[in-house]
Amino acid sequence: MRIPNRVGYEVAVSSDLVTWRTGTNYVEELGAMPDGNNVTETVTARLVAPYSASTNRFITVLVWLRTTGP
Repeated sequence: MRIPNRVGYEVAVSSDLVTWRTGTNYVEELGAMPDGNNVTETVTARLVAPYSASTNRFITVLVWLRTTGP
């Protein structure tokens, strides 16, 4: 059974905690797997290379409710 798409999410990346960047130029989603409880799923993602080892990288996940209906 497919999990209803009631929640949206977005991964954002920053090097200074001020400017946040999102999208496929920064983060690549590798896959999404239902957790078997018909409520949650596990998403695997990674930063898009290249990044310098001397540059800080901060990552956050923004989550929002898409609908409040049944």
